[in-house]
Amino acid sequence: MYKVMAVNAGSSSLKYKLYEMPEEKVLCSGNVEKIGLPDAFFGIKFDGKAEKVQTAIPDHAVGVKLVLDALTKYGIVKDLSEIKAVGHRVVQGGKYFSHSVDFDEEAEAIITKLIPLDPLPCLQRGPSQRDRHRRLRYRLSSDHGRGRLCLSYPI
Repeated sequence: MYKVMAVNAGSSSLKYKLYEMPEEKVLCSGNVEKIGLPDAFFGIKFDGKAEKVQTAIPDHAVGVKLVLDALTKYGIVKDLSEIKAVGHRVVQGGKYFSHSVDFDEEAEAIITKLIPLDPLPCLQRGPSQRDRHRRLRYRLSSDHGRGRLCLSYPI
């Protein structure tokens, strides 16, 4: 048994679910909304309970920290090393991605090349997907040294 997290980070939000695998049992889900705005909030649902807190969330890095801290605070995981992979979708994988890949330098270069296909975050002056992936990978790596960010693309 192992845990996998699915993440969908938008220009001002972050939605997530943590699964126990291979059963695909949802251990928790939640969201970080209105990132960068004064009325931002963090939410989490687990074991039939729900928490929602309005707090300052100036950027995605703070949002990711709230999510990861909540996982241990509420006992959903004892240690973040229990999470073996994090999946995140990107708007367009083009001909380059037909399956999940590790977010390494090659994947980052391809995503950089595809940024023009995802103009909305640029128009909203939010971070690009590449920057969100980099922040999430950094946060996981700095927490337990084995963080992997796998990108999943619909076929």
